[in-house]
Amino acid sequence: MGFHKLDKIEKSRAAMRKGAAGENAVAQILKDFPENFCVINGLTTPFGDLDHVVVGPTGVYIIDTKNWKGVVSADGKGELLLNGKPLDKPTVKPLVTRMMNVKDKIKTLSNLDSFFKAVLVFPIARVEAGWGKTGSANCIRDDQLWSHIVENEFSSKLDKKTIKSLAQAFLALATMDKEFQSSEKKI
Repeated sequence: MGFHKLDKIEKSRAAMRKGAAGENAVAQILKDFPENFCVINGLTTPFGDLDHVVVGPTGVYIIDTKNWKGVVSADGKGELLLNGKPLDKPTVKPLVTRMMNVKDKIKTLSNLDSFFKAVLVFPIARVEAGWGKTGSANCIRDDQLWSHIVENEFSSKLDKKTIKSLAQAFLALATMDKEFQSSEKKI
């Protein structure tokens, strides 16, 4: 009985290490974004953890990193499949729910109603979940982050003052949680 618990704990730790490696890889890409983008990594909120938040001229992006191996595709109902098989628990819906809760709180804190985009990033998986196949969240590879965010020409443009106000609202939201751990780029 004791070995079973130890195995379960070790599997959980291994999964956490694997997830952290993916988050670190994405953070390395985000740190090279232009100075007019505010990047917040590892944001703890009352609604759950956000791997990365990017606020810049092209909008507000809530990014969840999944360090999965294999092929990620859509199931036709707005959720994901990994190697053609359903996951044990939903991935897209919880991210979108967290994003909407955070958006409501940021709107209250900043008095701004900006459009937020949920993004699932897969550093090592092949992504076959096409645009619009996962509802309100886009699924991309890490090498697509720059074009998806920095070069996004389809979003409404945010000015410097709005970017700063939104970034400050995110930091205020984070300080509402005592265990706030963030590495941030210039605001």
